[in-house]
This record gives sequence, structure tokens and C-alpha cells, in this order.
Amino acid sequence: LPILVDQMETLVRTERGKFGEWRISAFYYNTALCYFGMGKYREALHWLNRLLNDRKLEQSRPDLYSSSRLFNLIVHLELENDELLEHLLRSTHRDLSRKGKLFDLEALVLKFISRMVADQGKRKATLTEFRQEVGSLVTTYPDSEVPAYFDYLSWVESKLTSKPFAALVKEAADSLRKKMPAVNQKEMR
Repeated sequence: LPILVDQMETLVRTERGKFGEWRISAFYYNTALCYFGMGKYREALHWLNRLLNDRKLEQSRPDLYSSSRLFNLIVHLELENDELLEHLLRSTHRDLSRKGKLFDLEALVLKFISRMVADQGKRKATLTEFRQEVGSLVTTYPDSEVPAYFDYLSWVESKLTSKPFAALVKEAADSLRKKMPAVNQKEMR
């Protein structure tokens, strides 16, 4: 992955005008997500910081910005940056509230990360409850973009079962693929 990322970054730097800002933002986010899936949280944080430091992102991709703020919290939780997390939780809550982007999922993620930081002795119970509530959201809003940017259910499951996050995301994607109706290739042309 590092070689591919270096090549892509060089391409973005030398040919920036050929890419839309939204594609560059997606590249940064997906790179962070790949590193996160590999358990390389510091590298994931590096790419998230590049994304979140882009002032244009808030206006051009508010959905990606909000998701990145939440993903940033999860990365800091994995890095056990608990003191910083307290500040980031307040800041993220205030920012999303001010912009009218504090929806059910965002509020749920903030609530549970806050609880995990406050009472580390009850993390497993908190994660179990979080899994149930996220699952309820997915059931209540089946067509929503709840897992569109980050698979919270797979992340929680990985924390509870010690299975790799990337493996659980792959299982979830395979399961979803099996449920989707076959697409006629002629219709796609």
C-alpha cells in the first residue's frame, strides 16, 4: 500500500488540476481507511489530518467532512489518546451541532466514544450497547448512508471479538453482494 499511495500522491501533486477536489478528498479518506483496516492507526491519522486540514472540504463535501470528524475520533480511541479525545469530542459535537449535521448516527457515535473514554472499565458493555443501537439505526433507516463512509458495525464487532476489522468489512461486503439482485450486463451498457 505505501508504494501505491506514494505513486498516487505524486500524481495528485504533479497533476492536481486534472483531479477535482472531491476526488483528492476521497483519496485521502480512503487511504486513511485502508491504513486503519491494516491496524496502522498513526498512518490513518496522518491522512485524516491532511483531509481535515483542507478548509475547502467543509463547503465542498460536508458529508465527508462530518464522517471524517467521527472517523478521527475512532482513530484517536484506537491510539488511546484519551486526554485529547475529551477535547476532540467537545469540539466535534459543537462543530456538527453548529452546522446542523448532528444526526442520529453522529450523536450516537459521540455519546458512546464519550462513555468509553469516561469509564474504560465498562468498554465491553458500552461496545455491546453501541452495536445494538447502531444495528437499530441500520434497521430503522435501511437505505440511509449509515455505513457509507465507515462500517461502525464491523468496527464494534472487531472490538468485541478481536477479529480484524478489515476481515469483518470484507465479510459484510460479501454478504451484501450476495443479497443484491444480479444485474443484467446489457442494462449496464
